[in-house]
Amino acid sequence: METFIRFQTSIRCTFTGRPLGIFRAAGYVKHAYRISSDTAERIQEAIAWFNVNLPAPTLHGRKAPRSLFWFRSDAAEAVVRASDLIELLQAEDVEVEAQRTATPGAIVYSDVMQVAAIPDRKLRRFTIHALRV
Repeated sequence: METFIRFQTSIRCTFTGRPLGIFRAAGYVKHAYRISSDTAERIQEAIAWFNVNLPAPTLHGRKAPRSLFWFRSDAAEAVVRASDLIELLQAEDVEVEAQRTATPGAIVYSDVMQVAAIPDRKLRRFTIHALRV
């Protein structure tokens, strides 16, 4: 059975109240935290790889704010690259939690490295296993 990995942070989305994923959290840290220019540059370098190699789908309508993005567990290079970004966030005192599930919810987008899914609140099929980061 295919599994999916999500990295979420201790920073909460002001719109949904849910924890931000690492990419949105990195943008927030870059603009809202007082970080060194070296750290800002290192965050930008880490994100640059994803900008080139990870498709950035546009989700429309009600799907967009409710969707959570998950890496496919076999997207090894993306997961390894995510660890670089995670280290930078943790150095700025942002907690990052890795989660693994086989049931991310209703998948509304899919490519070879990731899926976007809307968690199923009614059935609570969003079975998560916390991983150590």
